[in-house]
Amino acid sequence: MGTEIPLCDGILINTWEDLQPKALAALRDDKLLGGIVKAPIYTVGAIVTSEVPWTYWLQQRTL
Repeated sequence: MGTEIPLCDGILINTWEDLQPKALAALRDDKLLGGIVKAPIYTVGAIVTSEVPWTYWLQQRTL
């Protein structure tokens, strides 16, 4: 699980910068998780409903 993460073009995370700054910093830090995850991290939170049009598109994607 997660073996294709290093191959992705970007990662969407359902949060915002002020909510989880330490976790996001770790994902971006080359000495921590950023050494594994080379793709940019995008915060798109908070998504609380599937009524948003692009969430339907996102749900149709396979992992």
